[in-house]
Amino acid sequence: MHGEIYFIRQKTKSTIQDQKDIVVPILETIQRIIDKHENKHGNENTDKEKYLFPFLNDTNTEKERFLKSQNLIRLTNKKIKIIAKKIGLMDGISPYTAHHSYATILAKLRVPESFIAEQLGHSKRTVTQNYFDSYTKEERLGFNILLLKSNSEKTEADV
Repeated sequence: MHGEIYFIRQKTKSTIQDQKDIVVPILETIQRIIDKHENKHGNENTDKEKYLFPFLNDTNTEKERFLKSQNLIRLTNKKIKIIAKKIGLMDGISPYTAHHSYATILAKLRVPESFIAEQLGHSKRTVTQNYFDSYTKEERLGFNILLLKSNSEKTEADV
């Protein structure tokens, strides 16, 4: 791991020929979750080819890994819905909601589209562009002022 988690998104694993690792920095909050599970289960995988949490391991067959993954996804979805209901969030919330929110928030913060695409494992930029809204009136004005300032500086320098 060495400060980062590497993974290939299962959804696109078999559809994209040139798979790239998605690399996620391990922030303090994430490290606490990892430590909690390592302490609880004694799982100290540091190689990016190993499993981070003990739910899956190298001794599982492909079918066992698939079934365990499906069970974990169902349990995660169930727990997310319980938490969402308790705090008054909308129905229909799922891990995909977090995925979509992550991309949308980064897009609203004007994080470069290429970074968001890389983090989500998108091979086509058109998929990532769905997360970007149109620019606000203030942003359009600011960009045009920036352009005019840039042009006026060049014009004054040329005189």
